[in-house]
Amino acid sequence: MRAKFLISRALEVAVRARWFAGQLGRFRLLQPLPHWSRRTGWIRCAAIPALVVMLAGLVHCLAGLDGVHAADDVAGNATLEASRTNKISATGEADVGRPVQVDLDELPIPVLEMRDAILVAVESGDLEDLRTAIEWNELRPEFGVSKDDDPIEVWRKQSEDGTGGEVLKLLGKLLEGGPASLPIGRDHENNAVYVWPYLSEVPVKNLNAADREALSAMMSEAELEDLLEHGKWTWYRLAIGADGTWHVFSRTEE
Repeated sequence: MRAKFLISRALEVAVRARWFAGQLGRFRLLQPLPHWSRRTGWIRCAAIPALVVMLAGLVHCLAGLDGVHAADDVAGNATLEASRTNKISATGEADVGRPVQVDLDELPIPVLEMRDAILVAVESGDLEDLRTAIEWNELRPEFGVSKDDDPIEVWRKQSEDGTGGEVLKLLGKLLEGGPASLPIGRDHENNAVYVWPYLSEVPVKNLNAADREALSAMMSEAELEDLLEHGKWTWYRLAIGADGTWHVFSRTEE
């Protein structure tokens, strides 16, 4: 309340000072004598620095008031962060060990651009269109195939219909939801790496019923059972760095 009062008073003084300076300017135009012009001009010029000094003092005062509550703010932020990482499930049990999940509309623009480039191929249904996204990288992403092999051709040969349509459908499923954000990139200032699907970064032992239901929409029942049996993620991951670099699209090595 004190801070709001001080701010309102500062705005009031600023408005009055501006009005006063304007009135002096009008008064100056009515005076025939040069000395009045000099005086009013000096006052108008001095009004602004005086106002700046006054506002600087007010800011300093408010900073002092904010410092009183700094410890409370830090505690509040810690509580908020804990609520993000330790969500309460429908059963009332804490979902611990979960990374931060980022909404799609909050992703960095380079990440969105790479995701869109991949989805262009998914929507076209032509595996060849995926080359555009692959060639955006300086280095080819890790696809779990030999570096001497063309991943497009490998996926075609592995597919049942010879077109690689299964790979495109898989990419579409992976990129539907928000990814996990992991601070593992090489850039210290912008080191986030975004991993799809989000649940691939949740410890298997912490997967709840809703998680398993979501996974059943992505993978076959046999693949889900294999994942639960191993107790760790053994299915596909897709990772894009904060700078838009496509790092990985492959099964996780056991």
